[in-house]
Amino acid sequence: MKKLFKTLLIALSILSYSTSIAQETADDCDATSLKATLKPFLMPVYKYDSSNITKFTYKTEKQGKEIEVPLFASEKYKLLFNASAAPGIEIFVYDKPAGKAGRNLLYSSKSKNAKEGLYSFEPEKSAPVYITYIIPETGEVGSNGCVVFLLGYKF
Repeated sequence: MKKLFKTLLIALSILSYSTSIAQETADDCDATSLKATLKPFLMPVYKYDSSNITKFTYKTEKQGKEIEVPLFASEKYKLLFNASAAPGIEIFVYDKPAGKAGRNLLYSSKSKNAKEGLYSFEPEKSAPVYITYIIPETGEVGSNGCVVFLLGYKF
């Protein structure tokens, strides 16, 4: 009976610890508030179209994640990024997917002076773009981060 009680107590402790860790992680990446921070940067010229949340776990080696964003011809777009919950991340926008010949860099967060992890890019042409996130290596393996991407179009 004592063994069962101890095992149950240990299981409850582990469950409550993992729940508190999950809540901390969720708090670090509150997508709703990160998106809300970006929306005023669309007004009054651009209208909200869509968004994407990229979540990741830091590792001991550098990582890359890429998403495709279709942009339709004859429209003007604005791409907004909130990387305030992703310390050290770099954002690149290309005209072709990774591995394709003739891939051109259209935007780099490295060359921009960001205000609190907020970035903005307005592509000159309306064609699909490929957003690449470079996640730096860290000694804090297992810590999480996220980047919120918001797309607006001119109306």
